[in-house]
Amino acid sequence: MDLCLALARRVGLDCNSSPEVAALLEKRREIARDALRTITDPSLLKSLLVSPSGSSTRMIFGQIDDALNQATLAGLGPECKEVMRAVATKKRLATEAIVAATKSKVVSEIDATLLLAREVGVDFKCPEAKKAIQVKVAQRLKPMDLQVKLQPSTNPLVVEALAMPKMKKKKKKKEREG
Repeated sequence: MDLCLALARRVGLDCNSSPEVAALLEKRREIARDALRTITDPSLLKSLLVSPSGSSTRMIFGQIDDALNQATLAGLGPECKEVMRAVATKKRLATEAIVAATKSKVVSEIDATLLLAREVGVDFKCPEAKKAIQVKVAQRLKPMDLQVKLQPSTNPLVVEALAMPKMKKKKKKKEREG
């Protein structure tokens, strides 16, 4: 489809001069909307989040990002209902990760989920973020022997948040080397 649009532009056709190009652009927008609706479907998300490995959560965030990029390329803006729903889904998943990390009371998990939440635009005035910060501060004020020790997380959202900074460091290192 992108190839057809590129060829149409190369020969000077646009959506104003050709109904075929206009139909092709509309079809591309509809495909992007469909992708956003599919990846933000609550039943699909619930079934994917069952795995404690975190790989499915990484996949969900990646697919939402890919679908948002395709929607942007297709000409869908932030005011589009499907785009708003996808962004809200990412924020909701990050908020769920904050709640899970707060329950664990492990400072590194709380830090990682708060970082993830900042990246996806979660409001830090929400009660979940405030509680996470309070728990983090309370844990830091405890003597070392009373602090909750890091244990492997079983919540896939927390596993994802813990993996995000590592993935970004690797990506930056590859960019510098390449």
